[in-house]
Amino acid sequence: PIEEKGIIINSKTMLPLSNVARTLQALVKWDSATETAFIYKPNVHITLFEMIKDKISGPFGNVEYKGKYDFVIFTQVDSLLTEVSSIKVTMEDPYGKEVVSENKELTKDQKNNFWFGTPTITHLFKYTGKYTVKFYMKAGDGPYSLVSEKVIQSYSQK
Repeated sequence: PIEEKGIIINSKTMLPLSNVARTLQALVKWDSATETAFIYKPNVHITLFEMIKDKISGPFGNVEYKGKYDFVIFTQVDSLLTEVSSIKVTMEDPYGKEVVSENKELTKDQKNNFWFGTPTITHLFKYTGKYTVKFYMKAGDGPYSLVSEKVIQSYSQK
């Protein structure tokens, strides 16, 4: 991400709104009619469930290096005070390469309190380290904003 420095004007610190929102993992919406920017921080919970024989086995967050797992990513969102047009879930390997991506357009009844679950994902965790699950929201026609993350730790038994 691009990092911009803040400035001090009349003893007040001015910070780039995009940096503040990124740090808070929040959405920024611009109202051109009033020339006002708003920051919205939804309450987002990500839970990972291992699937065994097409049934939820239980939550997990640690996996064995070179282990192949079937799992689903469930995300619960509430306290969303602005409209969101779509959501996206990704998972990155320890080297930052995106290895999973699911997105969905939202309907009117899913705007402020909803659950989202991915289809079953089968993944071979071929590296040790942190795999990062990221949840994004898009407000209107704007870009996706990261609003929550969860880490899956891949470890070696050695």
